[in-house]
Amino acid sequence: MKRIGSSASALVIAISLPSSAFTKECPGILRLGVQQRELYQILNGSVRRASEGVDRSQSARLAYIVPSHQFTSGAIIVKLQYSGTRFESKIGLTRDRYQSPCDQTVTYKKFDAQRDPTQYRSYHKHFAVDQASESENFDNFHADVGVRPIPRSGGLGYARGWQNDCLRTRSQSVRAQALFEEDRYPATWGEQFTWWGTSVLAPNAALAAPVYRQFQKLSTSIIPYTKPASQSLCVEIPLTIPPDTTNVVVSIVDADDAHNAFYQGDYRGPQVSRTIPITPTTSNR
Repeated sequence: MKRIGSSASALVIAISLPSSAFTKECPGILRLGVQQRELYQILNGSVRRASEGVDRSQSARLAYIVPSHQFTSGAIIVKLQYSGTRFESKIGLTRDRYQSPCDQTVTYKKFDAQRDPTQYRSYHKHFAVDQASESENFDNFHADVGVRPIPRSGGLGYARGWQNDCLRTRSQSVRAQALFEEDRYPATWGEQFTWWGTSVLAPNAALAAPVYRQFQKLSTSIIPYTKPASQSLCVEIPLTIPPDTTNVVVSIVDADDAHNAFYQGDYRGPQVSRTIPITPTTSNR
């Protein structure tokens, strides 16, 4: 398997998604008739759909509603695509400190790094081995989701029954959901062969898909969560708005949704995407 992260590259993705937070206001909006799997903006105790726009002057507070039927532990992948702001050449990765739902004796420290988009795509689409340092390694960025039924791998990769094991956002069924392109699936044999050839012949080339150069700024955050059984959960996502930003595309994938879809043949997986216009500042917001 090809290794990444051990040398510099020509093009490099940027982060500006702050740490997740769970405030009193966020759970409170669950009583306001919000829809599950929808993205809202919290405004002084009230809420509106995030797609209605955000003032340029403020840091927005977004709220994603995890459905009541999800497991009591899980994780969402949050991807931000900024348009109109100053170009930044690195992808930002962030995840809060959390306790593993697979082994409660294990606590993972906070992760915050910036990585090259070519290496980012190679890891998430082509499952390249990351040789970056511990503080920047993609394996450490990803999170434990919880114990789930996972197929046993047999000869030639065929599944041979199921077993309970720790599902992670870097597991085969979920990892590609961190990709920014529309077709979020692991590389086919043909794509893998082309990637190998290009990597050998032009190791410093920008191999990332065009989407990684179409937006001025990209960032990915993984937010692990725990919730009561059979109850919805409000997950707050603070959003920093850089100067000159015209809009932000927020895309969210729940790891369990991706895992279930993958083994039902839907390799692209379910994703909630909302485009948030950045509106001129108003004095009476």
